Amino acid sequence: MTDIESTLRDVNQFLNETEAAITALLKERNRLRDELENERARGIHTCGPQCMRPACRLRRERDALREEVAALRQQPAPVDLEQFREAVIQWSDDAYKLSGDINHQTIRQADRLLSIIDNAGKVARQPTPWWTMRCAG
Repeated sequence: MTDIESTLRDVNQFLNETEAAITALLKERNRLRDELENERARGIHTCGPQCMRPACRLRRERDALREEVAALRQQPAPVDLEQFREAVIQWSDDAYKLSGDINHQTIRQADRLLSIIDNAGKVARQPTPWWTMRCAG
């Protein structure tokens, strides 16, 4: 191998290493530019309610949802008392069907629940459930 070939090989290797270093530096520069742009975007800016920056839009949506949740938490949960009454009756019917008999504790629990529902004043008094007639006495 001649000196010229050796020198050309060394120059070629140097160019390859330099190109790799330059490419790495360019990638790092672009990454840092993006990071700087993100930091600037996070900063406080004076925008109005019509600002369309993604962070501003999401913040407005979040705040609106928080207000809605707070308002919902202040309201009592709506209860369909008629549906609740039917569920209690169904529960006691299922207890009777499963065991073939219904004990006095279940009757007392069902009567207590029905009494609470009826005293809420939103459901007209229903006829006495069948199980209280069967087990009376």
